[in-house]
Amino acid sequence: LRVVAVDEYQDVNAVQAQLVRLWAAGCPGGLVAIGDPDQAIYRFRGADCRHFLRFGEEWPGATVLRLGQSYRSTDIILQASRQALAGEHAGDGLWSGIAGDAKVLVRGFPSAEAEAEGVVQLIEQAVGGIGFFSLDSRRVGAGEAPGGLSFGEIAVLYRTHALAGLLEEALERSGIPYQRAGGRLAQEEVGLLLTVLSLIPAGRPLLPTVALEELGETVGGTAEQAATLVAQLALLGGPAARTQPVAPLLAQVLELLGGLVPAARRPLLALAGAHLGRLAQPAEELGSFLTRMALLREGDDLDPRAERVQLMSLHAAKGLEFPLVLIIGCEEGLIPFRRPGDEAWGPEDEAEERRLLYVGMTRARRRLVLSWAARRSPPFASPRQPSSFLAAIAEGLRQIEQGGCGPRRAGSAERQLLLEL
Repeated sequence: LRVVAVDEYQDVNAVQAQLVRLWAAGCPGGLVAIGDPDQAIYRFRGADCRHFLRFGEEWPGATVLRLGQSYRSTDIILQASRQALAGEHAGDGLWSGIAGDAKVLVRGFPSAEAEAEGVVQLIEQAVGGIGFFSLDSRRVGAGEAPGGLSFGEIAVLYRTHALAGLLEEALERSGIPYQRAGGRLAQEEVGLLLTVLSLIPAGRPLLPTVALEELGETVGGTAEQAATLVAQLALLGGPAARTQPVAPLLAQVLELLGGLVPAARRPLLALAGAHLGRLAQPAEELGSFLTRMALLREGDDLDPRAERVQLMSLHAAKGLEFPLVLIIGCEEGLIPFRRPGDEAWGPEDEAEERRLLYVGMTRARRRLVLSWAARRSPPFASPRQPSSFLAAIAEGLRQIEQGGCGPRRAGSAERQLLLEL
């Protein structure tokens, strides 16, 4: 090795940092580390941005280059994002010089259902409407100019996947195409197929009773059915299956599961099988495929060329950018995310939540919308309050609006709610 280069150095953990030191110790070119402590959002995985902050101490004589110009967001979005970050680390030195007078839109809604409909309305306005319903419902006015964006240039972000359900329903009702990173399909059907595929090379025709019961519940059957499935999988190749092509094994697994899962689930299973089939490289062996799937991050399953609204968590959005970004659920308990009764919550947790919001806000290139709802269904207690992080954004950088309960119709009065930051 001539030089060791590490990107996203703020996300390394203690073991990775030590490994990098060992690698770099014998390199004539030393170590090049690239990172941004303001985007350190993986503490829950063991990442420690202090390794980045102590870089100068650990590597005396190192040359430090600070990049202060952003080439993505307008200055208004960048300033608002820095204020939400509350001046952590080196954020104050950022600037972009990108023109744009659109303030950050902060919109409050009386309910989660109204928030979902409000997101649909904003998307329709951004693309200039998608049909006569947009005009009839007054979501897009007859005299309004088209928004000029395509669906693929819009992203809706959230802190937890639990917020995506109502949003998906509202988008489907309006006929707006979307794709969701780490959605129900990826979490359940794809996960089931990968679990079953991983059992093929295990070489264990029998699993413990508890494991069989869990597998039986997963496929919608019984422990006895799961035992039969495992025995059938053992006949597909045993340990040698790791070197066999993925495609024929996947086809056989789909056939086996087709007789176990409920009929209503089979179409989704077929879609998941097609999805994995596309991800598998031609003639790729099962072992390398399972390893590669285990390393996939949330969002890697999205098609960047698809003209669909992108739905994803704030974590999955890191590294991406969109002309329009909407962040929903900007409420206490969600942003910052804090489980009820969590006594271990502390300043470091709050700091990371601020950084996570900062990452989400700086995904926006031209327009940024932050929304919250006063009422949500369990497990999110009501009434709810806007996130305290929003109050840090100066009044001159934000535009506050109050959303109604749903689509506006001629002659109808919108329910209003008081928004105080």
